[in-house]
Amino acid sequence: MSIQTESYLYPLADILRDRVSTGPQNAILNINSVCNLKCEFCWIHSPLLKTKMPKTIMPLSYIEKIVRQLKELGVKAVSLSADGEPALHPQIKKIIDIIKNNGISLRITTNLTFGKNELFSSFAKADILVVNLSAPDAKLYRKFCSPVSEKPFLNLAHNLKMFSTLFRKRGKPNIILNYIITRNNYVYIEKMLDFADSLKLPFIRFRILDTTLETKKLFLTHEEILELHSIINKISRSNYSVKHDLRNLLAFRKKADFNLKRCFIGWLALSIENNGDIVFCCQNPWLKIGNWKRDSL
Repeated sequence: MSIQTESYLYPLADILRDRVSTGPQNAILNINSVCNLKCEFCWIHSPLLKTKMPKTIMPLSYIEKIVRQLKELGVKAVSLSADGEPALHPQIKKIIDIIKNNGISLRITTNLTFGKNELFSSFAKADILVVNLSAPDAKLYRKFCSPVSEKPFLNLAHNLKMFSTLFRKRGKPNIILNYIITRNNYVYIEKMLDFADSLKLPFIRFRILDTTLETKKLFLTHEEILELHSIINKISRSNYSVKHDLRNLLAFRKKADFNLKRCFIGWLALSIENNGDIVFCCQNPWLKIGNWKRDSL
């Protein structure tokens, strides 16, 4: 997807002058906290977590109001996400239409396990689909994500094939496969690339697990990180049609070392939570600037 050059200019000018002349370019809209999976590495639904998040669903009337205000703020793109699975919101089709009818670019983060053709036409209206998939086959999917049967993975594989065909035909929605690397699945990266190649998918994004206190045991040991580097070097000598960013992980050692004197995320994005909170940083959710239940964006 091409991005207009001017989309970079106004936040840069504001950042340099330390002012705010308009809203952020992007907004994350977390519409519910319901999920059909229990991925072991998930911040919200991992079976390793001691505290479970209550099931909440953002009302459609609020979503309509929020999207209208986002448009007024000059937001160019909305990422439809959730503390669960967006497809499980009972009014997901209407939500997608509301966003697209307001002329806003739409990105949906999803596990894409809905029934065959059930939501295909609605999700096909998205500009980008970010599909969470950290296992290359049904057996491993059940092991890492705990679905009740193999059907969710089979639905996922079918939907990926359908959207891959659609992308090659008309150029959208673009598909980004999201693979979270843990000590349990890093050895299957090559199998994941083979799976993606078989479906002719455009891109896989690999990320080292960002742990919580309860999921830190899934983090790679030093020896496993070195083994991961060997796997990546081997893959780099292979020819895959699917694009990936594995070589970026060769710089990874133990943990990211951030030494930022200033953060610019407030000029670029905001996150609207289904409990009402409006925040800038998913790493620091206590940094709230308001609540959509009582405040205007």
